[in-house]
Amino acid sequence: MENKIVKNIVKGVAITTLAFGMVKCGGDDEKPCDHEPGTPVNINDYSPDVIYACGYDPIDPNIPVERTESIVFEAKGLTFDVKFKDLLSAPVPDYVGYLEERIGILVNSEEEETVEMITSLMNKGRRFTINVEYTGNTPGISWDTATQSFKIYNDWISTASGTNLSLGTIFDAFESVDIVVARSTARDSAVAQFGRRGVQQYAMLDRAMHRR
Repeated sequence: MENKIVKNIVKGVAITTLAFGMVKCGGDDEKPCDHEPGTPVNINDYSPDVIYACGYDPIDPNIPVERTESIVFEAKGLTFDVKFKDLLSAPVPDYVGYLEERIGILVNSEEEETVEMITSLMNKGRRFTINVEYTGNTPGISWDTATQSFKIYNDWISTASGTNLSLGTIFDAFESVDIVVARSTARDSAVAQFGRRGVQQYAMLDRAMHRR
């Protein structure tokens, strides 16, 4: 919410300066767009007009933002995106490395049962999200079917070490993965491709041909 307010303020200031001709977009006095549109940037590093003109995502360095750190197991082609909230300038939380260490033991295991479990997991997907929750303190990691992601609690994982996050708990969470695939009928697919009117016309033609 706080960063949304920041974005609105930046947008308002930029529109005002542009409207009064105080900024020449692309001119010699303007800092060039050195990032892709949508890139999060510190509001102290760019003027409002540059942020707006370049389409940057303005971030107040004193307000926590949603961040993602990826745990990648290249040999397996398996990735876990850890999503958490922290200041943009804050270092990566220690628990990301801890998760990589504990999950890596199973991913790289040669034990038959574990290999079968990991293979089953990869058949369901090659990229998964681990959401860090901030309400609650339940130990361990679990699969949340509603969000189609794993969840873990900040208050617990922030102090976990050693075998606190047991391999058995991770194993059970991986086995619990249930990917919900949105089903669509042939008619739904046709509507998406040709539009509802086109499908209706096709149905009328089909009925007419079958009456012959």
